[in-house]
Amino acid sequence: MDLEASDVSRLYRDSRERLTALVAGLDDAALATPVPACPGWTVQDTVAHLAARSEEHTSELQSHH
Repeated sequence: MDLEASDVSRLYRDSRERLTALVAGLDDAALATPVPACPGWTVQDTVAHLAARSEEHTSELQSHH
């Protein structure tokens, strides 16, 4: 299945919005929780990484079109 850049951009944006909604109510203690699947990373580290990658990919797609 071939996706257009606008479709991929929308998917990344939607994912970022769902992720933001998922963690919006977390307090500092919850954000500091270690993530077992990512040794040395907290919930906050993981969310920041995912959001940054999403933004990076969206920007790359927009710059190519």
